[in-house]
This record gives sequence, structure tokens and C-alpha cells, in this order.
Amino acid sequence: MGLDQKSKNLSVINIAAEKYESSPGKLLQGLGFSEKPKNIFLDEQKNIWLISVKDDLYCYDRNSRKVSLVLPGIKVQHSKDLVNSIASWGEQVFLVYNSGMVKCFTRATGRELYSVNINEQKSTSSTVNVVVTSGQFLYITTNDYGGGGSLIKFDALNRQQSALINNHKQRINYLSFDKRGGIWVAGAEGYWYFEPDTDSGSFFPASCLTMGSRYIAVSQMSFAITRKGHG
Repeated sequence: MGLDQKSKNLSVINIAAEKYESSPGKLLQGLGFSEKPKNIFLDEQKNIWLISVKDDLYCYDRNSRKVSLVLPGIKVQHSKDLVNSIASWGEQVFLVYNSGMVKCFTRATGRELYSVNINEQKSTSSTVNVVVTSGQFLYITTNDYGGGGSLIKFDALNRQQSALINNHKQRINYLSFDKRGGIWVAGAEGYWYFEPDTDSGSFFPASCLTMGSRYIAVSQMSFAITRKGHG
């Protein structure tokens, strides 16, 4: 599910049927959304968050199967500072903006608990690229001004952050978790892998992944370089 920011068209893919939904707007209406979407997100618990064209934030709770207004009138620093991602943990809701601003609200009342900007503790200013949540932690990749990228681990409970990756030469394109809880981070020149519950990762250059006729076989999230045709 996603909203194209240029065309403002909503797209929904039915994974089971492996096809696009022909009437995604009707699908949202069927869930209980009555407002036209400006942007839409899916959190770790599979709840659907919708920012309306009026900048009101609604949530479809997967457990109760009901839509509720969470935040009326989302405030931004300036008109171009859009919400990049929305996450939830317990009764707290987190809005992560392109500027690096992280705002925490109570889900029940919409009261703002705190706001921090991850750039305040970085030596280089940046914009947010990808956000993935795991429990109380927000993993935020950034595009740094002047080139390069970072992976920031933000502790939403203690309001503290640490840089797991701080690379001045290559952008970070994507990150995801495997079934064991390890983190895969794709960079412009290779991959980082972080074992579960560790903040120290290993980097694998792209050249090592494409040497000649060799290829990478990933089994149980460990690397094994084998030659085609040879067991």
C-alpha cells in the first residue's frame, strides 16, 4: 500500500492474489476511512496510518478494526518538511519527518511528549531516507549533505541515539530485518550485516558479491560463496 507523492494516486497490492486492487479508494472507505489521503503508512503491528489532505492523522487499528482520529492538524516546521514515516510502540506514536525531527505523542490523547532532531547530535546535517522499527528502537537511514549516509539507532524510551553506520562516501539505500532479528543494510557499494542484539556490523563490498561466476548463497543469514556447478 502506498501513495505516489507526485501523482497523488493510491496503489494497493493484493499479495495473496498478486495483483493491484482496482479500487483502492473504496478499500480504504470499507475499512472506515472517510477522508482523502495525503499520505499513508503501515506500522510494525500492521496498523494503517492515514494523513488526510487536511493534515489530520487517522489510524485503522488492526485489532479493533476501527478507525480513529489520533492527531488533528499535524504541525510541521515548514511546508516542505513532510512526514517520512509513522511508528507506534505501546501507547506512543512517533512521527519521523524528512528533516530528522522525531515527535512522540500519546495515542490516547494526542498529547506531545517530546520532540528531538537526530541532526542535533550528528556532525553532518542530513535528510531521512528509510525508517524501520523494532520494539522501542527506530532505525533511521539518512542521506547526508555533501554525500554519504548514516544509520541511526534511536531509543524511543530513553530518547538517546547512536550511529551504527557513518559513511561519508556512499549512500544507504535500504534496510530490513531477517527472521533472526539481524539487520541487512544496502549501500551504494555493498552491504552491512548486523547480528541480532549487536550494534557492530560487518561490511561486504559489492565486488566480493559478484566475483566472476561466483554468487552468494544466503542460508540461515550466513554468507557462503560457492561456484556455480560445484556443490
